[in-house]
Amino acid sequence: MTNKKELKIQTEIGTYRVYIWWDKVDKAYLVKALNLPGVVTFGTSLIDAKRMAKDAIELYGECLLNEGKI
Repeated sequence: MTNKKELKIQTEIGTYRVYIWWDKVDKAYLVKALNLPGVVTFGTSLIDAKRMAKDAIELYGECLLNEGKI
């Protein structure tokens, strides 16, 4: 059973909630953004995973903006 923690990630476009957990198989922290479909990432450390989550969320927002969806 995974021990997911819910965290808030502050980005340039707002604050977003994510789930983050350690995966023994991948030997990495996995991250899934809540309410942002398809925004998933990972990091080899907790700090790295949080930084990657911030980058992924900001890139998602940038893509939506470029596509005229926001």
